[in-house]
Amino acid sequence: MNLNQNPYQMKQFTLLATALFFLVSCTQLAGPEEAKELDEVAKQNVEVVKKLLNAFENEDIPTILELFPEGAVIHGPMHDWYDTVGNEFSEGIEKWLTNVDSLKYDVISILPQSVEEGDLAGDWALLWCYESWYVVESGKHVKIMWHSPMRIEDGKIVFMASYWNQWDMYKQQGAELKWPEKEKE
Repeated sequence: MNLNQNPYQMKQFTLLATALFFLVSCTQLAGPEEAKELDEVAKQNVEVVKKLLNAFENEDIPTILELFPEGAVIHGPMHDWYDTVGNEFSEGIEKWLTNVDSLKYDVISILPQSVEEGDLAGDWALLWCYESWYVVESGKHVKIMWHSPMRIEDGKIVFMASYWNQWDMYKQQGAELKWPEKEKE
């Protein structure tokens, strides 16, 4: 191929050569911090989260109850039956576990974080995972991405907030959103 005869091909070749030069010569100027060794508290908090997920997968209600002390606060969609851990907490967990089957967590990340000052002071574990289960009532499988920050004290979860797309969960079970039709005038 003679590039001198076709200016369009020469332009393409020059652009390609320039792009390749920049790609080959690029070096990473700044990147993610190197993985730090976790301290003992951080390691323990990650283990608490793993223990919680394992207990749910195995429907181990005593272990679940052991991880939440009396008065722990839980926020999120569908948590109206146990915003503050008390007697209703056990009943709510049992009710939920009878309505699901094959509960599974695919963990993306559990990040321990210690906050020194302010309203959020304490030791935290931030969980990102996919949660999937079979809904007995609807006969449907559901898979959602779930995010949950948890504040942990002495191996117990004292605060947990849950975030997920609740509409996506309902849609996977067959729900439809229908708008009322406008009346004709």
